[in-house]
Amino acid sequence: MPRLCFTRYFSPAFILIAVGGGVILGVVFIVLIYRMCSRYKQEREKESRVARVSFKLPPTRPDEITIKTQTKYPQQEYDDNENCPLDPEFYREEDTEEGSPFMGTAKLCFSLNYDQANEELLVCLLRATRLTPVGENVTVTPYVKIFLLPDKKRKVQSRVLRRTSNPQFFEDFVFAVSPEDLPNRTLEFTVCEFDRFSRQQVIGHVVYPLKEVNVMGSPEGTGEIWVNITNQDFQKGVDKGELLFSLQFLPTSCRLTVAVLKARGLGLQGEDNDLDPYVKVSMIMGGKTLKKRKTVANKKTANPVYNEAFVFTLLPSYLDRVSFMLSVFTVTRLGGSKKLIGRAVVGPYMYSTDQGLSHWNDMINSPRNPVAQWHTLI
Repeated sequence: MPRLCFTRYFSPAFILIAVGGGVILGVVFIVLIYRMCSRYKQEREKESRVARVSFKLPPTRPDEITIKTQTKYPQQEYDDNENCPLDPEFYREEDTEEGSPFMGTAKLCFSLNYDQANEELLVCLLRATRLTPVGENVTVTPYVKIFLLPDKKRKVQSRVLRRTSNPQFFEDFVFAVSPEDLPNRTLEFTVCEFDRFSRQQVIGHVVYPLKEVNVMGSPEGTGEIWVNITNQDFQKGVDKGELLFSLQFLPTSCRLTVAVLKARGLGLQGEDNDLDPYVKVSMIMGGKTLKKRKTVANKKTANPVYNEAFVFTLLPSYLDRVSFMLSVFTVTRLGGSKKLIGRAVVGPYMYSTDQGLSHWNDMINSPRNPVAQWHTLI
């Protein structure tokens, strides 16, 4: 068999050039691979050096820790700003007087003086305390109208004060009245809730006969006079029912749980007992609602059972600055707006009294234990 001979077909010079070219291409290929590997290695080292730059993290503040909790009860989220930080100075009310903004006896303070030379009665409207919000409002925007009865045509009105249940007016009003007619007159104060989109909403009244005080006895006037503000619902003895709920506070996990259990004897003036009630829980600080939750509506009953719990993240340092309002509403079946049946408020001394204050104190004195109590709706 004949042997192949490359030299027969190719010259030695061509073979030498081909071998040299192959060697050069191989070297170039090796150099390219080496450079690519070197560049990749440099980029990896650069990334590793950036990742290993040392820095010191600032220590985590306790009030910035958000603890997520769960509950076995169903929840309906009414507001989704659960993790927003709370600044108590921002939500603090300007009014620092003692008094409950929602519960207890509302009072009105004023003073009287009579100018015999000009036959004028000077009424100085000073302040009011513990005003109750009307309707669905959680805060009060009050003003006062003053009449000198029996004259109902002439009235004077104070300025409107925003977002305060303990307003301070310090306004003077003058009525022209003779000394002989003064004992026959009666001052009427009507405390109202301001709402620019609807008719006036009356919080309460104060009726003060002038025959009960010696206005002309002293040139300096009568001094401060405190009178209870009467509410029409309490005068008529309207029974709105009772609400049972429990409070539980866990100091270590910063959780406050409000469990709405049930209600009984719910009633709405002018309506039958065929109600569809539900409860809205509002967390309030400084007159502003921070978070809201609500239960499922029970159909056609005045004694609903809820058994729903709502968890709020709350630091122990905020326990003296926050309050909770539980409002019971009913759903109208004819497509109208919801109607308020009544409400209950729990919180520290500045925000609640009687049942609400005692329930709040029992919760603080029994940490980690749920404390249940019936509350009369107002």
